[in-house]
Amino acid sequence: MKQKYLILLFIFAVLLTVAAVASFYSFYVIKEIRILEMTVKVADYVGINIDTDKVYFGAVMPGGASIRSVKIWQNYTTPLRVKIFTQGYITNWVENSNSSFILQPNQTATIPFTVHVPKGTAFGNYTGKIKIVMTRW
Repeated sequence: MKQKYLILLFIFAVLLTVAAVASFYSFYVIKEIRILEMTVKVADYVGINIDTDKVYFGAVMPGGASIRSVKIWQNYTTPLRVKIFTQGYITNWVENSNSSFILQPNQTATIPFTVHVPKGTAFGNYTGKIKIVMTRW
């Protein structure tokens, strides 16, 4: 009987520890996560889209490229590590020059993203996401 209680107590302690670590990491280490949609239209012409609700690369011909920038700022009192990830169909087409850096309090950074559409890509709309994770440094 005592062995059952010890096992249950051990399981409870492990679950409590996991919950405490997850809470600490979520509320203390991670300060912000932003996800931005990005889209490119592959067409037989070049076009520009300056809307700001997504990262629009506009219309790009196969074999062509387009650049858009994202401005990142932080108004916390401590430095933050910024990590940038791309996800989705156009992940392999998109490059950025700085995917991990430190952002000081009240500092901004402008990060350019370049999409290179491979030759032979069929016309159409292609999408992906930019994930920006800001953590305590």
